[in-house]
Parts: sequence; C-alpha cells; structure tokens
Amino acid sequence: VPLPRIQTSSMENLLEKKFVWVKKASVSKQWPNGVAISIKEREGVAIAKDENKFVLLDKDGVRLEETTASNANVPIVQVPVNRVKAKLSLRSVLDILSYFSPELRSNVGVANANDKDNVEFELKNGVKVIWGKDSDNKIKAKVLEILMKRPGKIIDVSSPTKPVTTL
Repeated sequence: VPLPRIQTSSMENLLEKKFVWVKKASVSKQWPNGVAISIKEREGVAIAKDENKFVLLDKDGVRLEETTASNANVPIVQVPVNRVKAKLSLRSVLDILSYFSPELRSNVGVANANDKDNVEFELKNGVKVIWGKDSDNKIKAKVLEILMKRPGKIIDVSSPTKPVTTL
C-alpha cells in the first residue's frame, strides 16, 4: 500500500481491538517509505477466579489471559468477576493495586473486598493489611512499603496519616 493511502487511525484502532495486551497504539507515517508503530502494553495487576478458571486482569478489569493461581508476581483477588454487585469492589481492588510498585505487588498473596470501601490484603508472609476505601492510594502504598519492614501481624493504612501496626 502506498504510504499516502495508509490510514494511521484505522491501524491504531485495529491494533487496540485485535490484541488484548495493547492498551494504546500510535501509528505515524515515516516519509518517504516507512511506518512507525508505538505500543503501550497493558500490565497484569491481579488474578481473579472466573467460574472454573483463573484470569489475569489489568487495572481496568480487562481480561488479559487465562492463567494459573500460582502466578507469583501478582495477587489473587477474592472478588467474583461476574457478579454485578462485585464489579465496584473489583474495580476498587484493581485501582489500588495499580498504585503498588511491582515489588510491593509481588508481596501480596490475596486481595479481598467485601465492598468497595472495605479492601484488605494478606501479604505472603501472613501479615494482614487493612486498606479501607479506594482513596489516598499513592500515600497508602508508600506507608505500607515502610511499615512492611517493621514487625507486625496487622498493618492498618486506612488512615494513612495515622497508620497502626499491631504486633
């Protein structure tokens, strides 16, 4: 196809729709005879059980692929993926996890949310983290990273300016 006839916006839309891992595609013409494609990839932040299988989800809840529950780099979310009421809880958990550094996320074993304002995590070392609401996530994540280095069985960052650690 001659370069002047290439429709870059159509190519971008095709890439974003055809490949689930592509979050954003950017296509530009490189004169006189080339095309440059830039891809922003989706990042898996959690695994959730959907019926009899596990799915890797990005922060927007997009199902990236089927996987096993033993993926060591992301936590398992214990919120049903397909229940309408649970969707808000799932969105909250995924949004919170998107603020975690990859290292912090790899330390989370399980994420629970009874509702969107009652989020908790269990770290792989058995420590319980009370997160609370889906708010102040950036500062809560920083506070959690600091408090994880100290002894404790429960870390409460629901009020990040006054966190509590229980031994």
